[in-house]
Amino acid sequence: MNDLIIPSQLSKRFPRLEAIIKQAQGLFDSIHSFEDLERHFLKGNGLSPNTYRSYLTAIKQFYEYTNGLNPLQSRPADIESFYDHLVQAVDRNTAYLRIRGLKKFFAGVEKAVPIFTNPFSIMTETLHAKLNKTKRGVALRAQ
Repeated sequence: MNDLIIPSQLSKRFPRLEAIIKQAQGLFDSIHSFEDLERHFLKGNGLSPNTYRSYLTAIKQFYEYTNGLNPLQSRPADIESFYDHLVQAVDRNTAYLRIRGLKKFFAGVEKAVPIFTNPFSIMTETLHAKLNKTKRGVALRAQ
């Protein structure tokens, strides 16, 4: 028996898939700059101005660190490498806030593009724990 799904059967088996793909394509076609990424995936999420600036800085730094890697191609290893790079230059609390910014950004991508796999959702528990470390004695609220 052949388990392959041919294109004519695809929309029958997954009726919403075609609409999701068209929605995602339209979104991707509208992104021509970093400002477009910011507008689609970060703005309007109810963040305070200071948090917004911090998160935006995180996204820009990650984008620069990965040499312009398409966010849809980001993997947990890219985020871990970025975190390791950050803790060499800033304290753990700042690195933690930058990672929170990336997490919010990727959650926005996941919300807009349901077929996107958020790298934070496929991380190991060990990596989650590493990325959530802060300096001792300083309690940061969960966001």
